[in-house]
Formats: sequence, structure tokens, C-alpha cells
Amino acid sequence: MTSLISIALAPILLLLAPNAFITFAWYGQLKFPGAALAGGPYQLGHRLL
Repeated sequence: MTSLISIALAPILLLLAPNAFITFAWYGQLKFPGAALAGGPYQLGHRLL
């Protein structure tokens, strides 16, 4: 019986976990718009235009 519950909850958890992560990341991006988590064109000193 417990394996049926865990099998039923697995897809729900696999959908909720990334959704929560992306939501917090989005709010963090809104609060700190200039902060970058990884090296990008702005951190490397390149200009887009």
C-alpha cells in the first residue's frame, strides 16, 4: 500500500519541486535584476550591440 502512495505522489512532487524553484528564482530576479548566477556576456565584459 505504501508503494502505491509513493508511486502516486512521485509525479506530483516532480512537478511541484521545479515549479517552486523557478518561482523563487523569478522573484529573486525581480528583486535583484543586476545579479547573475552564471557567467554571461555582461559579466565577461562583452557588449551585445
